[in-house]
Amino acid sequence: MNDQALIRKILANELEDSMVQYKQMELDSLLEVTKSINLNSSAENLFKIYGFILQAQMKVNRLAVMYLEDGEWICKHKIDVEDVDQSFLKFDESWLKYQETVFLKDTNLPLKEHFDILLPVYHKERPLSFVLIGKLKEYMDLEDSQTNRMNFIQTITNIIVVAIENKRLFNQQLAQVSFEREMELAAKVQNMLIPNQLPQNEYLNIDAIYMPHFNIGGDYYDVFPVSEDELLVCMADVSGKGISAALLMANFQAMLRVLAKESDLSLTHLIQKLNSGVEEITKGDRFLTFFVARYNLKTRVLEYVNAGHPPPVLFQNGKAEDLVRLDKGTTIIGAFKELPKLQLGKVENLASDSKLIIFTDGLTDLENQNGEFFEEENIIDFISKQNTTSSSSFNEALLNDINEFRGETVFTDDISVISIHFH
Repeated sequence: MNDQALIRKILANELEDSMVQYKQMELDSLLEVTKSINLNSSAENLFKIYGFILQAQMKVNRLAVMYLEDGEWICKHKIDVEDVDQSFLKFDESWLKYQETVFLKDTNLPLKEHFDILLPVYHKERPLSFVLIGKLKEYMDLEDSQTNRMNFIQTITNIIVVAIENKRLFNQQLAQVSFEREMELAAKVQNMLIPNQLPQNEYLNIDAIYMPHFNIGGDYYDVFPVSEDELLVCMADVSGKGISAALLMANFQAMLRVLAKESDLSLTHLIQKLNSGVEEITKGDRFLTFFVARYNLKTRVLEYVNAGHPPPVLFQNGKAEDLVRLDKGTTIIGAFKELPKLQLGKVENLASDSKLIIFTDGLTDLENQNGEFFEEENIIDFISKQNTTSSSSFNEALLNDINEFRGETVFTDDISVISIHFH
């Protein structure tokens, strides 16, 4: 064998050894990535592993990974981009026309000033990531080795991005399941607070409408006797939703029921104690509006306190001209340690055929498709046209009026109404 033949053989053996080493490196990299995915590594760690493989083994010395997260394109990992204008590290709509790896020198994209390759990753028609690659060092002399390198970069990129996307979707699903369980539990708590039966007797009849938003709301109402001749009626609307709001309402109801049993406790003192209890529980992070009234069936005296709640509407004798807004009281419950300017409201000698309508702001804030609100004037106008002495018939007509007003518009807050007709 002459010298030239020997040299060719040696070079061929070296090239073969290099290709074997290259394939082993590819295999090791894939195993490392697979192991990290199986160990449920964080997205941050997967991006770091990806960056290391590209830099240390694929000879990529400039890298920027753009990833679509919660509808926003974010640069999740970068290498050697300190001297790159930050505007180049922001997603550009023009990239969307590329669904395959593209060499930027063949495009008119401004990116080519700093990067060599744009590598898109799609799931079906949805873009997941765009990887910007630059400063590639020559890995081997043969053209097919460069092709192999790009194929491997494409493969490892797809594996990493799809794994991270699957992790994101899985976590999103877990969060949704957790949220649904929380809502289910909150709904159960909420339903326990709403009375199944309301008083119907010779003195009055009461009916209620309860329309929680998404099956769980922050509204609460209650009606119960506090003595042989007296009845307590209340409605509250807690800030926020979910299990924390439902638990706060459960605590609030328990406090109210215990305090209401104290026969010598005035409504003003009741409100002060409720406020202290809520403020202690929530530390001012949550609050609620609250209306409470105590009615004496025999003397026909109605005492009340309105704590930041939409003023209930009282029609004396069922006449609009005798309308009274029950607005005396104080501010919201739970926001301050001491309630300012606390007043007790009173209506004496409540006339027969009077109507009292108590509601949450979900009713007055109800909006139709024309952008109009179901304001207090609509409620007053509706009440003035009702001649029924049955609260259930009144509420049925009101519910029909509400649905007719909103049309196809979905209501965005809880709606609660208590209707009381005094005989």
